[in-house]
Amino acid sequence: MIYIVMGSAGEYDDAREWAVIAYQNEAMAQQHMIAAQQEAQRINRELRELTGAYEVWEEERRKKAALLESNIYDPTMQDGYPSASYFICEVELATALPNPESPRDTPHS
Repeated sequence: MIYIVMGSAGEYDDAREWAVIAYQNEAMAQQHMIAAQQEAQRINRELRELTGAYEVWEEERRKKAALLESNIYDPTMQDGYPSASYFICEVELATALPNPESPRDTPHS
């Protein structure tokens, strides 16, 4: 098995998910997920402090981009409502493609 830390943000039509990183060790993936979530919460607190005033919009856009990229646990972090959250996706790691001639063959052996 591999354990993929996934990020998500937004809701409904604006919902997005992305792969952050994968581990072969579930405990490490859990630790990374928790650290990414804590860092995302810190960044989101700072994002909410930006005023959104038109005359400073460009500067705030740069600050927002820099804040999102500052998450060392997820440099591809995305903003949205609700803000970024993380979960683990468990996936089997295949060693070969399935053999169409032998449907009982699994790519996991």
